[in-house]
Amino acid sequence: MEVLHKEIDQYRKLMDLLQVQREYLSAYNIDSSAEMGKRQETAILSIKMLEEGRKAVVSRLAQHLDVPLEQLSLTELSMLADKSRIRICPVCQKDMLSHQREIISLIEELESFRSGITGSIQQELSYTNQVLKIFALPKASL
Repeated sequence: MEVLHKEIDQYRKLMDLLQVQREYLSAYNIDSSAEMGKRQETAILSIKMLEEGRKAVVSRLAQHLDVPLEQLSLTELSMLADKSRIRICPVCQKDMLSHQREIISLIEELESFRSGITGSIQQELSYTNQVLKIFALPKASL
């Protein structure tokens, strides 16, 4: 549960960084936007490390429960806990499922933000290319 809490916090931090970066991009503040990109990389690295830690815990639980690792999601773990010797308090079981939904929701929001930022950058690049083409035209063409 602790790892899940930390992961959710990092996903929220990443979401906040993306929102700030979008504001910087809208204001054409390239230096600050690049700084947000670096902070995002740090948050992503932290998420990856937490994910590896979570995978190690899930792997040990899969061995203990004699369940293939690929089948052990938070939903499955919650159901298996009811059938096994592992005691998970009802509140924790509910929290696991709630955290699972929250992580999925945050990932979907992050993907939406990423797509939006990518689209904005592509539009700006297209506009810049068009302006540069005008400057590249021979004077007689103007």
